[in-house]
Formats: sequence, structure tokens, C-alpha cells
Amino acid sequence: MVEPPSPLFHQYSALCVVERRPKCKVSFVSARFQTTQIRSPLLSSNMFSAIPFARSLFETLTKALTGRDEVLEVLGAFDLSNESLEEIMSLLMKDFEKGLSADESERAQSPIKMLPTYVRAIPDGSEVGDFLALDLGGTNFRVLKISVEDGKVNMESDIFPLAQDLMISEANILFDYIAGCISLFVKKNKISEKSLPLGFTFSFPVKQLSLTSGLLIRWTKGFSVAGVENEDVVKLLHEALVRTGVSASVDVVALVNDTTEWGAFGDNGSWNHLRTKYDEQVDKESLNPGMQLFEKMISGMYLGELCRIVCMNLADKKLLFNGQVSDKFKTKNCFLTKFVSDVESHERHKIEEVLKEMEVEKQTSESDIEILQRVCAALSIRAARLAAAGVATIVKKTGNYTTTIAVDGSLFKKHPQFKRYMQETLSDILPQGDVTLMLSEDGSGKGAALIAAVASKSKKH
Repeated sequence: MVEPPSPLFHQYSALCVVERRPKCKVSFVSARFQTTQIRSPLLSSNMFSAIPFARSLFETLTKALTGRDEVLEVLGAFDLSNESLEEIMSLLMKDFEKGLSADESERAQSPIKMLPTYVRAIPDGSEVGDFLALDLGGTNFRVLKISVEDGKVNMESDIFPLAQDLMISEANILFDYIAGCISLFVKKNKISEKSLPLGFTFSFPVKQLSLTSGLLIRWTKGFSVAGVENEDVVKLLHEALVRTGVSASVDVVALVNDTTEWGAFGDNGSWNHLRTKYDEQVDKESLNPGMQLFEKMISGMYLGELCRIVCMNLADKKLLFNGQVSDKFKTKNCFLTKFVSDVESHERHKIEEVLKEMEVEKQTSESDIEILQRVCAALSIRAARLAAAGVATIVKKTGNYTTTIAVDGSLFKKHPQFKRYMQETLSDILPQGDVTLMLSEDGSGKGAALIAAVASKSKKH
């Protein structure tokens, strides 16, 4: 009896090699295959079934790991080297200098408006009394009451939501709503019988004409309220306070613009080569296409949508959720930046809540969770590195390399890794510096109230 030929088996092993990258970068994993031919001894007929199984296993492994390579290739587009950040810093510095030029035509060439402030004094400790502040600059706004006595500052505040329809409404509708919220705050804190100075923080590009007047240059941050651009925002607020019947209790004594206008950096196309097709899609579908391009790569307003678009791209290629996504996941702006923070927390229950909220929990594998984490990390790291590049440019401009910088905003406050990503990037690109980032709690509101205190004291004198 002639023995059948020995079956030929292929042993396939995937060797994963983690490439060590500079800190604050996405770690990439590459896969390579080794194929070894092994001649087995004579096997029973039952063992021949192992041959198609081995082939199937190889095909599955190949598909899975090739898919992983494709995922990493997509995420590689967001990997900004230190050299790229240095290029951004150089371009940003040139725009700073143009924006500060005495030559009006040169200033006009800079997308970054270097706006003067009319705040000419800071608190000296002699301020006493109660002061109000309105801090408007995002999807929520704050009304604050600051009480200053014997060098101590006490604060009471309320946060009011701004629905999307208000952000794209008309001037009277928006400011009447704000005035109504101020009225509620005044009544709640029993200060309706006296007039208190109010500092108005308006976190949008404003051409100030005086300490108590300023024209909105353009809306940013997803706002597009008709009838406000080129209008005096203090006047609009005062008129709304009169209509609401609360003007006797509130005296707007200072307009404060805390906007860092680097959000428009790149609007002239100076670094388009560093933007991705995902950035272009977010910009195209925004309320202000072609504007605030730097902001759209950093801000919490856009970070969640960027992650969603990347995930949809991976799902279309059947690299995520096996290509099966819910109708909710397909909905624009449904993946909140809060979800990015939850995924970046690496806490299992938070990630599961995100998947449930997005209605994809049933089709999600462990591999999908890992890919989702990588997407959120890649976009978060890029945003933090770009923000750090902006901060580093300001540090270089001032020449103060040893400093502490107060940072406000929900992304910095609530994202569990964002501060670390920024801090490590600053160490990379400013090795000669000693820059510390710290969270500023209600900095814009407190600052506006204290400026109101200084302004009201100046009026008395």
C-alpha cells in the first residue's frame, strides 16, 4: 500500500512590533508575516480537515491585521511631528508680527487680528462691594456675582444653556434670552433693588471702540446670529435689559474680550498641507466654511464630530463595527466631545455607555473598542499638540520662558488626558522653557467682574 503524500501545513505567525515614538505621539503597530512550510507525518483522515481550517485561519489573520494596518494608516494622517509643529509656530509668529505691524496694509494680510483692549488698570486691593459678570462664549454662558470685602472674594454663579436654535437665531432673540437669564439671577440673589456694575465677557472677535462699546467683527464657535455683526454688542445687551425690565439693576461698565484670535490661523491657506480630508469635511459642513480653520482642529466644539467622521470612514471600509453602524452614528454632531473624553478615560463602564448611547453596543467587538480608543487618542493628541504650539509661540513672542499659564475651557477641564498631552508637547518643542499649565476656574467671569470693579471705581473718581 502506497502511503499518501504527507499533507503540507502552513504555520502562520503574526509578529507585532511596537515602534517606540517620541512622547505625545500615537504609537503605531506594524505586522509582518512569517510563513513556514512543515511536513507532517502520516495523519488520520480526520486531520485533513485541519488544512482548510489553517487556510481559513490565515485568511482571517491576514484580513484582520491588514485591516489594522489600514486603521493605522488612516490615523497616521493626524500624527504631527515636532518638525511640523515648528513649521506651524514659525508661520504663526509671522502672522503675529503682521497683525501687530504699524502698516495697515500689512496688518490686513494677517488672518490673526491683534485686537487692542481698553482695560487700562488692574485691581489693586482697594475694591469693595458687589459686582456682576456675564461670560458669553460657547454653548453655555455664566452669570456671576462677585462680593469683595477685606481682600476676600466670594462668588455665586449660575450656568445657563444656549440651545442650537438660539446660536443661529436673530439678535433680539438671543439677547432677550440672555437678559431674561440675568433677570432670573438678579431675583434669585435678591439684588433687584440696587444697580450693580456688570462686566461683559464676549468671547468673539470684537473691534472695541471704548471700554463700554465694541463691534462684532464676525461670529465664531458655531454661532451665526443675524443682526449682530458690525453692531455694538453692549448696546444690544442694554436694549434687551430694558425690554426685560432689569436695566435698573444692571449697569454694563466694561466689555471684556478674552478671545485669542489664533482660531483664524491658516484661513489664508498657509498650512493647508497639514490638514486632512476629515478636516476639510468638518469645515465644509460648518456654519462658517473657510474660516477659523485652526480652531476647527482644536476646539471641543469640533473634536467629537472629527472622531465620528473618521469612525464612519473606517466603518465604510468594514474596519470598524464590521461595517454596521446605527442611524444615530450616521447623524452629524451626534458623537459629543464628552464621548471622546469618556473613551480616553479608559474606564470600561464609560466606554460601554458611549457605545450604548451611539446604539452600536451589540455589534462592537474588543477590536472595535481598541480602534475607537485609538481614533479618540489620535484626534485628542493632535488637538493638544496644536494648542501647545500656539501657547509656545506666545511664550517665544513674550520672551518669558518661565511662566504659568491659566487655561479655561471644558476640553482642558474635562478631558482626562488633554493637559498631559499639552504639557508633554511643550516640553518637546520648548526644551529651554519651564511652562506650567493650570486650570482656571471661571477665569473669564471672575476677571470680568473684577474689571467691572476697577471701572466703577474709576467712574467715581
